[in-house]
Amino acid sequence: MAKQVETATIATGTTLAGNAKAVVTSAYMPNSPKTITVVVGAGITADAAAALFRATLALDGDVTTAFAVSGATDKIILTDHYNRANDTSLNIATDNDTCTGLTTAATSADTIAGSGLTNSYATLAEFKSFSTVRGGSSSTDANDDTVIEDILEMSSRYIDQQTRRRFWYNTVDETRYYTPQDHEILFVDDLSAAPTSLRMDLDGERTYTTTMDSTDYDLEPSNALLNGQPYTWLELAPLAAETFPTIRKGVQIIGKFGFPSVPDEIKSACLGISLNVYQNRSGQSSAGNITVTASGVVIRPQDVPGWAQEIINKYKRLI
Repeated sequence: MAKQVETATIATGTTLAGNAKAVVTSAYMPNSPKTITVVVGAGITADAAAALFRATLALDGDVTTAFAVSGATDKIILTDHYNRANDTSLNIATDNDTCTGLTTAATSADTIAGSGLTNSYATLAEFKSFSTVRGGSSSTDANDDTVIEDILEMSSRYIDQQTRRRFWYNTVDETRYYTPQDHEILFVDDLSAAPTSLRMDLDGERTYTTTMDSTDYDLEPSNALLNGQPYTWLELAPLAAETFPTIRKGVQIIGKFGFPSVPDEIKSACLGISLNVYQNRSGQSSAGNITVTASGVVIRPQDVPGWAQEIINKYKRLI
């Protein structure tokens, strides 16, 4: 695991005083991309200009929510506060605004790629808190952090496999295809939000040229998102202008799939399984069947607490 580090370089100093600007872009930063004004004097060096950029960025609440600001000489460095997946959109662009002399730098350097938990149902800090003896303090020992994060991800994927669904969703749209069993009802994978589009193939050519308006169908269960649950089927609205075609792969849905947020019960199950696996990671033999996840890690039957298995059974997708 690693905290992502991004570095921008100020190549030249200023000629005329005025405002310079930095545009910070990041998937992890609020209000991204954000343009930040930096007041600079006339005839200052690149090092002095970089120091003013650093000082100004360090005062911006959106930037400091996600990053620590540092650097020296002509460098502006942003370091992620957390170990997490690399943000390929992270960038620090610098340029003149009303000032002159600075060399335009549209891109910065990804000095260290970030890495960390990917779609885990619990964090490292939550695991340490969960495993702490009552009344004690969470461990600050980082020696096993990588092992723990691997176990948390493995436990999360085990829950996915057992429930036949996932409790996270992509931040970008996915395209999926469905075969309606009925002209009025369409069962779909878990939808974490209303679809971006629903298109139909009415003649078997799979061109999906007919768009069904969102007012022509109802997302069900009606109040799913209010209850932290996904939509799992669609029903035609009473005055719908179209019906679902029963052609194989007759419906194309573009949208975000998965749960809108991780249920507290699923987080607890992930922590319970992870703690048992962590405590028994020395590889003792086990009786009975074993489960191998996609990452190749073995989960033994006794690694799944009874209460966690009950939660998994509760969330299993049946259709």
